[in-house]
Amino acid sequence: FKNDIDKYNLLLYTILSNNFFITFKENVMDFQIKNPYFPLGDPFLMYYNGTYYLYGTTEVSEQPKGLNDFSTNDGDLDGIYVYTSKDLLNWKKEGLCLKKGDAIGEKWFWAPEVAHYNGKFYMAYAAEEHIAIAVADNPLGPFTQEEKKCIDQKRAEAVD
Repeated sequence: FKNDIDKYNLLLYTILSNNFFITFKENVMDFQIKNPYFPLGDPFLMYYNGTYYLYGTTEVSEQPKGLNDFSTNDGDLDGIYVYTSKDLLNWKKEGLCLKKGDAIGEKWFWAPEVAHYNGKFYMAYAAEEHIAIAVADNPLGPFTQEEKKCIDQKRAEAVD
């Protein structure tokens, strides 16, 4: 790989396709049919200070046990989860970074994206089919809103 962007694009493809697991060994791809399970849709990957942060929509169901056990029964009813990795191979489930009650939304927490700006982390996400922004001091959260509101409150359903 020429750079981390190549690794990022390959990881994102792997997560989206969820067909195989790719490891990196001295610039040679080693395809391994291990099929780890990331219970995420709408994945978003951010690299900050030597760590990769993976955010996404979590399904509400029993997840299969496997190479990496990221199972949850909470899913999109309780907020948004974050996973971390130093090498894009070994992942740790850090827990909910945006929790129901800390920001607008009672269910359907979907499609998060995070940006670092002026020392703060901003998460754009959908909740109950509305788009909102929450803020944190750390990429692990907690992402919160001082005033719990969505961006456009006039529309009945702003996404999908």
